[in-house]
Amino acid sequence: KRDALEQELAKYIDVEISREDSYELKIGGVTAVRFDTNVHALNIVEEYLPQSDFYVKDNILPYESSLVDSTTWNGDNTVAEEQTISISGNATGQVSFLGTNVVNADGTVGHQTPEEIVDDIVADKAALIAAWNTSNPNREIDDIVESANTELTIIYKDTEDDVANIAAVSSGGINFAQSSETVKGLVDSVTYVLNNEVTVKVNYGDGVDLDGDGVDDATVDETNIVRALVTKINTNTDMLGKITAYNGMYELDLYGNKILTSDPAHSDYVNPDIDRYIVIESTADGEKGKFVGEVLVGDDNNLDNDGNIVDYHLDMNSTLSKDGTDDIHLEIFDEEIYLEGGILKPMIDNLKTESGINNFTEYKEKLDQFAKTLSDISAAYIENEDESYVYGLDATEIDPDTEDTVLIGLFTGATVESLQFHESMVNTLTQEKLDYLASIQWKEDIDFTGTGEDNTSFSKFYQTIRVDIADDRESIIFKKESQGAIKEAMQNTYDKLTKVDKDKEMVDLIKYQAAYEANAKMITVVDEMLKTILGMKR
Repeated sequence: KRDALEQELAKYIDVEISREDSYELKIGGVTAVRFDTNVHALNIVEEYLPQSDFYVKDNILPYESSLVDSTTWNGDNTVAEEQTISISGNATGQVSFLGTNVVNADGTVGHQTPEEIVDDIVADKAALIAAWNTSNPNREIDDIVESANTELTIIYKDTEDDVANIAAVSSGGINFAQSSETVKGLVDSVTYVLNNEVTVKVNYGDGVDLDGDGVDDATVDETNIVRALVTKINTNTDMLGKITAYNGMYELDLYGNKILTSDPAHSDYVNPDIDRYIVIESTADGEKGKFVGEVLVGDDNNLDNDGNIVDYHLDMNSTLSKDGTDDIHLEIFDEEIYLEGGILKPMIDNLKTESGINNFTEYKEKLDQFAKTLSDISAAYIENEDESYVYGLDATEIDPDTEDTVLIGLFTGATVESLQFHESMVNTLTQEKLDYLASIQWKEDIDFTGTGEDNTSFSKFYQTIRVDIADDRESIIFKKESQGAIKEAMQNTYDKLTKVDKDKEMVDLIKYQAAYEANAKMITVVDEMLKTILGMKR
């Protein structure tokens, strides 16, 4: 019976039993029972690890930041963007410039020449600039100067990004031609984007609060860009509770408390006021804390043909970065059991995100693919002359500034968790946009996986997910019922070997008692017979 039980166990888990010198039973290579120990229960242990993205130059300690190239990133940021406007005509009434009335230098409102208008604007520029900056906080002007007799040059603040040209306008008989850029503002920057939805950006020359007292105490440059970005991320209200940024990887003490690199107790501590490298970690452990992040670097030495700064994507370090995982495994005597086969292995693997055969992970990935594609394809489009469409981000990548590109923006997000529907955009839907959205339901070649293979429609892709889940559910229910029957059979076999049947033992006790009494009477009779025989001899 014991051999039969051992063979039955071996079907479900790797079991080794040795009786040579001493009794020993191993499960998955781990000793579970020895001749001198009690049986120890198998435990299912759950460990949830957070996602962590590392951006470092190499894997050689001490790790260094690769956010920027310190030899080129600090370009001539003192040269701000400039725009020149040509002025023509003669004033016939009140003249406005940048939305504010121009005050004549002599206090009159008579006919004025372009030269006089230029003088008046320069003389009144403080009021004009103040009014403009209040209404345009993202396009603040630093100065307005006379560049020629009938030209004005607008100089924007050096912390501003590339700004749009001022359109042509006429006011009071004076014509202001559309401005033309003469110098591009070369502003280095680093941007972090979370889930294709929330963005934080730091520019070279920005003020930043590094010590957390609410007051800017430093100016962003190539020596503190990592700490500046960490500060921006950790103080962004839309990122709080989702991710945390670190200047270098923290360590854990004996109690599990985090030791930051700015703490002298950290093994890599050198100086709290230096950049190391950036680490972005999820605040939620396991799969539920997964996120999609990217770092974009704008380097003034990385320009396109028109002289504009081009952001480049900074890759994560694949060796140090870790995905958010759910680690489920068996332990006995606090040692992990490594299953090499048997029925239990696929059951445990289906709970581990790193196993490669986790059905739950596959479901989530497919749903994320669905959400990301929905966000993409409803973002924008271009209608071709043959009434066909260029869909989603493909349209914006052709030329985001072209008049042919129609922006919709109904959805944003890169995962199911980050997917958002923007109700306010419904009011902007024209008939042309509705026609485009209606065409999506008939589109049969949508690439959900990004591989260009197995393209299908939204409805069929979603139906496939539902069918797969239903099939797996039925299979799991069948396996559960089968395993329940097997467990009951094994329990009965074990009980027969180890447990006492009280009814059977009571029957046996009565039988043994009756036999004992019968034997006792027999002995008494034999004893009396012997006594009689011995008496007869006398």
